[in-house]
Amino acid sequence: MSPRVRRLRSQLKIAVASALAKAHDRGLGGWRGGYRPMVIGYHRIVENFEAEAKVEMPSMLTSVDMFEQHLECLGQSFRFVTLDEIGDRLMNGLPFHEPVAAITFDDGYRDVYELALPILERKGIPAAMFVVTDLIGRPAWQIHDKLYHLVAKAFRSWDDPRSKMFGLLSDLGLPAHDLTRRSAIANPMLAVSALLPELPQADIRRVMMGLEMSVGNGFHDVPLAVTWEMVEDMRRRGFAIGSHTATHVSLPVESTRRIDDELIGSKTVLETRLGERIDHFAYPGGHFNSDVVEAVKGAGYRFAYTACGHLAAGLEVRTGAPGMSNQAKEITRPAALLVTGRVVGLVASFAIGIVLARIFAPATFGTYKQFFLLYGTLYGLAQLGMAESLYYFVPRNTSRTPRYVCNALMTLAVAGLACLAALYGWRTQIAQRLTNAALADYMVLAGLFLTFMLMSTVLEIVMVSRKRHLMAAVTYACSDIVRTLFFILPAFAFLSLRAVFMGATAFAALRVVLVVVAISRQYGREFRVDPALWREQLAYALPFALAVGVEVIQQNYHQYVVASSFDTATFAIYAVGCMQIPLVDMIMTSTVNVMMVKMAEDATHGSASVALWHETICRLAFLMVPLSVFLFVIARDLIVTLYTTTYSASVPIFMVWALTILPSIFAVNAVLRVFAQTRFLLVMNLMRLAMVAALIGWFLSTFGMSGAVLVTLVSTALVTVVGVGRIAHLLHLPFAEALPWWRLAGIFACAGIAALPVIWIARAWALQPIVALGAGGAAYGIVYFGLSYLVRLKADTTEAAPSGTEAVVSGFSRTEESAPCAASQA
Repeated sequence: MSPRVRRLRSQLKIAVASALAKAHDRGLGGWRGGYRPMVIGYHRIVENFEAEAKVEMPSMLTSVDMFEQHLECLGQSFRFVTLDEIGDRLMNGLPFHEPVAAITFDDGYRDVYELALPILERKGIPAAMFVVTDLIGRPAWQIHDKLYHLVAKAFRSWDDPRSKMFGLLSDLGLPAHDLTRRSAIANPMLAVSALLPELPQADIRRVMMGLEMSVGNGFHDVPLAVTWEMVEDMRRRGFAIGSHTATHVSLPVESTRRIDDELIGSKTVLETRLGERIDHFAYPGGHFNSDVVEAVKGAGYRFAYTACGHLAAGLEVRTGAPGMSNQAKEITRPAALLVTGRVVGLVASFAIGIVLARIFAPATFGTYKQFFLLYGTLYGLAQLGMAESLYYFVPRNTSRTPRYVCNALMTLAVAGLACLAALYGWRTQIAQRLTNAALADYMVLAGLFLTFMLMSTVLEIVMVSRKRHLMAAVTYACSDIVRTLFFILPAFAFLSLRAVFMGATAFAALRVVLVVVAISRQYGREFRVDPALWREQLAYALPFALAVGVEVIQQNYHQYVVASSFDTATFAIYAVGCMQIPLVDMIMTSTVNVMMVKMAEDATHGSASVALWHETICRLAFLMVPLSVFLFVIARDLIVTLYTTTYSASVPIFMVWALTILPSIFAVNAVLRVFAQTRFLLVMNLMRLAMVAALIGWFLSTFGMSGAVLVTLVSTALVTVVGVGRIAHLLHLPFAEALPWWRLAGIFACAGIAALPVIWIARAWALQPIVALGAGGAAYGIVYFGLSYLVRLKADTTEAAPSGTEAVVSGFSRTEESAPCAASQA
């Protein structure tokens, strides 16, 4: 490197450091009434950066000269403080009345003691070191250093490093698709940064053994760690000492037992040797998830640190949880993609029931509805929580996605076949219970259809979990359109209900074949059953499955009561009154799925998660509340238009059914699943089922068939209140602040006012149902969106200037509140 280039490089680094300090100083004043502290992390301090960078990982290095210049620049804008001072002030809720910064070092390299400590002492600057306890005093490699040396040597030796690396990982049975898809092996540094957070340390060591067999080792001297004598001397001279685990593992990909061993073991060793409590912990590589955060808290650490992306050579700026206003906005685009994909097939798929109701007599249509009542119930029960568990596991460990998916797929296949056997064995009893002898002839088709649909559930879930929202949207759209054709064409061609069920089964079989082929092609040999992961999934899924099972029974219980109490034609009337509005499920599912993935990625579960939940509620309410109110007031025109006057008796049932949309806007189940509160979900659903079972007889006798829906609405509303209270507790909120009350009040007010012109049109004008439906819909939309715009406009013009966004301190997170964002550096 020429002297001129070195000077330019040095000046650029100085400028970046200075700009960072000033931006932090100016941009974050006003945080909690004061300044936001900044914590800066280094790794190694070396005499000659250029010489060391030829043989060491460059991003770990900072030269002595550059380190001094950093301190000079920071000292112009910040007062240097200890981590304990930052932590104590934050724990006591005290603001910072001046810009402050803390200096830290990760890993425990000896050159920090030899080169950085004298500089810091001379300048009177306190600092902290997070040490890897198993390496203290040992001439052993940091695992990231050794991996980098091996990868760098392989890149120099191999003709095609990308292909060779992919082959090595595949031969070892390790996930390689992420590396190739992200083009993450363009150079040794990127390869190491991609491997470390994705693989458990045991697998990293297998990779290193494979590399040694291929290219040998032949390294120069090992970068030494501090000795215990040095650690004790640093502590006496003012350094704070924290833990960086025992062996520098990427915690999110390790087992629960290994995580505890790493956290508790390192803390115990440090406290025994130093004779003091160890409060500070830094996540290796900045990697963590909610389980890791809980483990850190359980181990007794008070403060945890990670790193954000403001990286220069050897420098990390440790940051707190990102403002959730941006994250909340990120819900809109992916959810909109998923909604758009489903809208494409909405009209066609919704037409299935409408067309069949016109082709078949009410008694036959009632059999069709009972067939899908059984299917829907078993579909919810037989998933065993395995499909939905992918929302929990895939975002947390993408490298194991193929195995998680294969485990879910095989479990769903077995569950489906078990249901098939049960349906066939009890076909006569089922038909008798539902007072419909003809139903027994279709039980085998119901079992096959169920099995195939269960197996194919994983595809869209994996796409959403992996943030492939566009592909998921396209899949939704194509699947809906093809499904409609497979249902309706046999009905027109054969005028036979059996033909409809056979077409449905053929569609489901085709879908599962496409799912298996697509997943197998994407993941190859990595798509296999993993018993260890299966047990982990099952441990999470079974409590959730019980909760969902109770919920499914509760949701459908009223229909079984009606089916067993009335003839098939009357049940058809009731089933039409309980008509599922595809738009509701489409918007709800798309939005809450995105929210779950984003909330799962945010390990803080503090103000960030609150903002995300509230934003989701408001976005759902903005669409669902007016839809519910509109369906209530336009119920007669809608039913007659879609199903003809044959089903006019369904109108009062549908009016009550339209109101059952409202409790869903709070996304209670989704949030509780993010917190893994599956047992509490089970309790909630048992409460709801108990209320429905106890009261449905009285409601039916008092209100007629509408009473069966009304008792469902009442029980759901009461249990939703309980769920909101539980979420408020988990998010450390008083119940009065659990929901965005004022925003919800405005939405309900606009929706109620917009219903007035619709009621007037229906009463004042004698219009045909289809015309009244169109006119009422237009009037409602104009008034509702117009009022919403005026309310928002008024809010924008009268809103006071913000006082500053509260955020978690840079580099700091109380372990009680989880942890901030992660970085990819070792």
